[in-house]
Amino acid sequence: PRFTRTAAHAGAYVRFDSPPTSPSDGTFYPANEVLEGLQVPAEGKHSVYVWLRDRAGNDDYTTAVALPEALWYDGRPPTTVVTVTGGMGQNNGYRGPVGFSMSATDAASGVAETRWQLDGGEWTAGNAFTLDSDGQHVVRIVSEDEAGNVEPAHVYQIAIDRQPPLA
Repeated sequence: PRFTRTAAHAGAYVRFDSPPTSPSDGTFYPANEVLEGLQVPAEGKHSVYVWLRDRAGNDDYTTAVALPEALWYDGRPPTTVVTVTGGMGQNNGYRGPVGFSMSATDAASGVAETRWQLDGGEWTAGNAFTLDSDGQHVVRIVSEDEAGNVEPAHVYQIAIDRQPPLA
């Protein structure tokens, strides 16, 4: 966020997550025109409290402006657990349909979407799908959080062979 000050202000105090309890109970940011460079203390949602100091050194923390959950920080991608089900045959291949179910979590901003890709094709959003065509396949699965972080792809090499051997 950007806070604009007037010429009479020397800067602003900023405190995260709980109201100030004394005049200097925050970090002081000297300001020319705009208060910049705020850094949240950790991942998650943070409330911000801002109060001003004038050029004479006067400040009043009791007039702090409260901005509930004004800053959200999420620097980590979500985590997806993938469950693969199906009837295994020999040589790590499947004898029939292969099911994929995905469950993603992200504690900071929340999961925006889970998507999958088959054999380099288009990405499809969803939390489950079934692969039911014979052959060698490559499945990629990713999740993205509300902050735009995307986890590294889960990659599966899947072979399906439903045909009995020829005599």
